Amino acid sequence: MSENKKPDATKPHALTKADLADFNQLHKKVRDGVAAFMEFGTALMEIQSRKLWKASGHPTWRSYLREVAGMSPPHAHRIVEGSQIALELVESLPNGND
Repeated sequence: MSENKKPDATKPHALTKADLADFNQLHKKVRDGVAAFMEFGTALMEIQSRKLWKASGHPTWRSYLREVAGMSPPHAHRIVEGSQIALELVESLPNGND
């Protein structure tokens, strides 16, 4: 009977040059995505709070969200809250968002 062994977390995983290149590309996407998420949530919050959605010709915030962003007001609220939490976390890091 073979024993299932877990990888030793104390030993570094050998990465190839291709792995490192892939990581660098994916890491950039993660960082860019976090920044975009925070910007998106902040923009939604400002559009709603200042009623700027009226400039688009939509009669309600709900219709603006449905037609432009394809989401419901509760989903937009979750995005706003999540982006604000992400912003607070980034600001609490010793080196900002590095």
